[in-house]
Amino acid sequence: MLQIKTFIAADNYGGQGLFTDEDVPKGGLILRYCPEFTRYIPLEEYYEASCEEQELWHTHAYPHYEPNANPPMLGLMLNLDDARYCNHSD
Repeated sequence: MLQIKTFIAADNYGGQGLFTDEDVPKGGLILRYCPEFTRYIPLEEYYEASCEEQELWHTHAYPHYEPNANPPMLGLMLNLDDARYCNHSD
């Protein structure tokens, strides 16, 4: 769950991004895991889901990777707030 005030706007890459007007100190908490707002979807559940569910998750969830796992993508994270617009890469 996002811990700062945010808004969605056009980014410089032709898509949408997550922005804030707040000054966020280096190392400041911007996101915390909150089970009421975040759901982990294992790949097995994704593949067994209906086409409609898969499309919804494809649109609103982001991949969850573990680099040392085989395969590296273990599932999807579905956020009920705008955290899905965060850059989740390393």
